Amino acid sequence: MIASGMGSRARSLFQQNRIGAIIGSIESDPEKAVLSYLDDELTTSEDICNY
Repeated sequence: MIASGMGSRARSLFQQNRIGAIIGSIESDPEKAVLSYLDDELTTSEDICNY
């Protein structure tokens, strides 16, 4: 899962189900985000979700 932000409940559910989450992606184009991740070049920042 690649996301710009994620609440604590969602984050917890992903962890419980052993689903990896990359939170804080600044890439707005999903295809570019996946390609950047696969090339180990995905840029992230702080989680923008404040829940």
